[in-house]
Amino acid sequence: MNLKLPRPVVETITVTMDDAQEEKYVAYVKAIEAVIADTNPKGSKNVILGLLARLGLVALHANLDEGYTFEIAREGGQASRTVYDEEGNSAQITVDLPRPVYDSPKLVECAKRIIASPHCGHIVFAEPTAVHVWMKEVLIEHGIPAERIAWLNSSVNTLERTRIARDFNGLSSETPAPGTCTRPSDSASIPKYDVVIANSVAYEGIDLQVRTCSIHHLDLPWTPADLEQRNGRGVRQGATFPVINIYYYFADGSADGYRFSLISGKAGWLGEVLKGSVRDTNNPGAQQQLSPEDVLLMISRNKEKTRALLEAKREEAALEARWRVVKEANQLLRQAVARFAWARTTQDPENAARLRQEAEDRLTELQQVDPEVWPWAPWMYAARDVDMIVGRSWAGPVYEGLRVSRPRLGASDKFDYLEFGRVRLVEGNEEIGIRAAGEALWQLVRPAELTPEIQPADMPREGGPRWPEDDDTATDKALEARLGSERPIRSLQDLTWDRASDAFVEKFWPRAATKIRDALVRWAPRSPTEDRFPVESADRLLLRGAADLGDADLIPPTRAGWVRYLELAPSSRQSFDKLDQVARHWWSRGLPRSLLADARRAEPAKVAATAEAPATTPAPPPKAATPPPTPPPSPPTKAAPALTESDAEKEARLLKSLADAVTGALRAARGPS
Repeated sequence: MNLKLPRPVVETITVTMDDAQEEKYVAYVKAIEAVIADTNPKGSKNVILGLLARLGLVALHANLDEGYTFEIAREGGQASRTVYDEEGNSAQITVDLPRPVYDSPKLVECAKRIIASPHCGHIVFAEPTAVHVWMKEVLIEHGIPAERIAWLNSSVNTLERTRIARDFNGLSSETPAPGTCTRPSDSASIPKYDVVIANSVAYEGIDLQVRTCSIHHLDLPWTPADLEQRNGRGVRQGATFPVINIYYYFADGSADGYRFSLISGKAGWLGEVLKGSVRDTNNPGAQQQLSPEDVLLMISRNKEKTRALLEAKREEAALEARWRVVKEANQLLRQAVARFAWARTTQDPENAARLRQEAEDRLTELQQVDPEVWPWAPWMYAARDVDMIVGRSWAGPVYEGLRVSRPRLGASDKFDYLEFGRVRLVEGNEEIGIRAAGEALWQLVRPAELTPEIQPADMPREGGPRWPEDDDTATDKALEARLGSERPIRSLQDLTWDRASDAFVEKFWPRAATKIRDALVRWAPRSPTEDRFPVESADRLLLRGAADLGDADLIPPTRAGWVRYLELAPSSRQSFDKLDQVARHWWSRGLPRSLLADARRAEPAKVAATAEAPATTPAPPPKAATPPPTPPPSPPTKAAPALTESDAEKEARLLKSLADAVTGALRAARGPS
């Protein structure tokens, strides 16, 4: 259905603000710039929004931000005013306002255009009702009779609004009698009003199209729908004039363009939208698009300063956004690290599988993080096998076995090579062993204290600096010097190997085991403690003091050695406390609490199983295509009575409990397979 609509002709009128407006504008812009420059603002968003709203009021009239209302706009009086504190909190105060000056540049420009066409209908839109009073006074000053001007705002009731609309259109104010088919032309009357000053009250249900020749926007609403409602009061079917002028009044260097841009952006003026319900009448800015930064630059009286402030603010916002991503990614990695660690220590296979899957899910999620922001994904997979410390800063994770190379401070053409060892919990803080290439001793550090922080370029990667080839030779020399010195060696702690990576100890223990044992023996008479050391002899575990080591073979202080210790401990007939003391002293690990108890509970089942088993004679090797002979059954032994079914089930459960406990402890001890 084609509707015959008048053709809108849009014109933007730019006016220069008067001195009073400019003075207030400068003050408000400075306040906005101060908020932007504040490095730690509180409530800055509310403050800026409030200041921008005041800028819009001042652009319309210099006194509009002071609290004038419809009731006191003509003569002044008491008014309630909103004020804001430094944190953006608002409060209401009462002030006495004097009689204002009615005119302003926008109102004067509007009056000039109305008086140029005094015999057709004009709609003037402005949301603040105080402006309605001032606009009427300015129109009167320019020659429009007061009785030819009407208001459509909240001061007028619904019935009066309908009457005003009909009197503006030149229609009878009396509604047609029920059942009649009277048309507007049949009820024509002499128009009473030439100008209607309106706000959002007139957006719907008010038709003013019959005599409208011009629509004047002293301000703009915030949404395209509201702007369409404004223009739709006159640009609609039934209009008398084939062309309707639409004027938008902008104060030069003001925030008016900001509303322009917002409406344009929200309506999506170009392309398909123009073919729909949003018409050119509602798009004074057409293709103009302004960002908030553009707006602040537009209203600024010191553009270079504002541009610098905005750039600093933009960088700060970008840094904050990056930091939020980093924190969230670090938290995800910490969760994965914890679950992998629990999976390595739990004795429940199903629970271990669940924990590993949860950890893998988090690694998958971390793969989606922008590597420009969080670049640590290539190294996060080490958490599957070893303990890892994930910091709470920009620095990357560190873990046992990690080797990094980074430019030396003050000599960027040279590198420092660092290897990380075991993760330890010291007084509630995570610390990790660390050594420089060629050194035999390890230190404990908190990763956050490393200066400078670990960077992606420091991490092992293809094409990166190679680990020094002389590391083994230099470390051997350093270790030999330490063992030959007069500094006591009464434990691995004196060598700092309790902090070393397992790979390091695996490599250097075979080379230094005899010298370390001899050093322990040499310093035994002067040792203030009676520490015992784990020795294996004929598949048996012995716990010996340093003075009694002789030429015994110490069980290596490695993961493999820990596994062997757990295998031998149950049959050593040593107390749990002694075994645990040696475990903590030699491996810095606690003995599994249930290891010995489960072994003791399992022993009767082993005896019973042996008693029940028939004695057999080994069968000769089978010949080709000849089945092996079946040995004759031996008579059952009378060493123990046959187990009942329930007893067998009970013993099986005990055996499984022991097996699970030992298997879990061995799995944790072995670490990565």
